[in-house]
Amino acid sequence: MVRRHLGPFSSWLVFFMTLFYLFLFAILSLVVIASGFLGGIILNSFGAGLIWSWLGGGLTAVLFAWMYITMFRAPKSECSFVGELGIAHYWQTRKGIKGEVLRFSETTGLRKRITRIYRNGVYHRTSFEYSWNNHPFLSNQPTMRQRFSIGGAAPNILVNDAYRFAQDAERVWTAIRLQRAQTEFAQSGVARFSTAKGIDLEVGSGFINVVFPNQEPRRIEVQELELTTGNGDLAIRRKTDGKISGRFNPLAFVNVVFRADEIDDLDVFLRLVNTFVLQKP
Repeated sequence: MVRRHLGPFSSWLVFFMTLFYLFLFAILSLVVIASGFLGGIILNSFGAGLIWSWLGGGLTAVLFAWMYITMFRAPKSECSFVGELGIAHYWQTRKGIKGEVLRFSETTGLRKRITRIYRNGVYHRTSFEYSWNNHPFLSNQPTMRQRFSIGGAAPNILVNDAYRFAQDAERVWTAIRLQRAQTEFAQSGVARFSTAKGIDLEVGSGFINVVFPNQEPRRIEVQELELTTGNGDLAIRRKTDGKISGRFNPLAFVNVVFRADEIDDLDVFLRLVNTFVLQKP
């Protein structure tokens, strides 16, 4: 631990800064009082009674004080951390420091949403949200923790602190999630991904399994697979459209469409599809 002692110059600096802030507070108080008196005088000149004049002056003083606090208060202090085992975010409040921590061992999936917003055909801003679930690794039971989310909006998110924090966190998490998926693939022959619709997707060697709740997996071989992306959607279909030997088989019919933010770790999913299913280098 490093301890810093204040020298004579630093002590005088703190003293004068304290006097400066006291002076600002005195000026603010005088402005608020003067605005209240001025408001009361104006109301009285228009024929308002004494009580209404004092009441109007008081409301004027409160309004000026609120405007000062709102417009000139210091921005909220925040601090974010990205590590190999998790991420953390702390922020300052009137009641002290608050924060939230995400351990990567306590989550199994990340969903992200990035939306470009236009007004009257003109680009306005981009909103984003990165959200990790609260399901511990190797467990189907959620923890008591809430989802860890990083979100915001800005005309240029590339220089937005929250967006850069989210990207750094995603970069570390993606490496961990990819390693888990490869280990799962080596052990069971498939890597599973959850979705917001309750439908699981399994990536195997030359196939994709679409697993509906309480049903057997519906396998789509690579030669039958039709996978398309566009407008923020991902569609997975079987080219045969459920027809086998000229007959329609409802169990063979597969046509599911997901929004990009409905699939856990979409980037890892697509990477494994290219590697194991489509077998692209």
